[in-house]
Amino acid sequence: MIEKTDSPPPLPGKTSWVIWAIGGITLILVVGVLAISNSRKEGSGAGRGPGGAYQFLESKTESTGHRNVMDLYSLSGPLHVEELKKLCRERKSDFRGKAFYYLVVFNDASKAGFPNNPFTGGFGLDESKARHIVAIYEFNRMNGYSKLSYHPENTFEHVPKELDI
Repeated sequence: MIEKTDSPPPLPGKTSWVIWAIGGITLILVVGVLAISNSRKEGSGAGRGPGGAYQFLESKTESTGHRNVMDLYSLSGPLHVEELKKLCRERKSDFRGKAFYYLVVFNDASKAGFPNNPFTGGFGLDESKARHIVAIYEFNRMNGYSKLSYHPENTFEHVPKELDI
């Protein structure tokens, strides 16, 4: 039995066109967000990208707890404190995690690596890595702690200077 209605039937293919349009817009947005995120991490900001004093190496997020994040950088040339402070401020503003963010700068990219213990424990007695760290920036979103510790040679054998960021 056929029912009579006052409205015409939907046009064939109209629903699929809307779905394709929404899918296309979503894809464009996702690609745009990824491009912006990637350019912030590897772009030409404070010390990033070719020719900058601080070269991004690698990032790691802990899989447990608050999913703390640590980014590793290498230093090419002398330590530029103002440029390093700018980099720390940029990364602090970009950080969306719940708790800790660390930025660690090594004087030799081949010696860079993540600590063997949880990030909040630092590099401890991992002397082979610690001897090549020239700066560590730590940010704790929960209590606002934000401090940069640095020394032009390394922070293992020398007393680092500290700055609030």
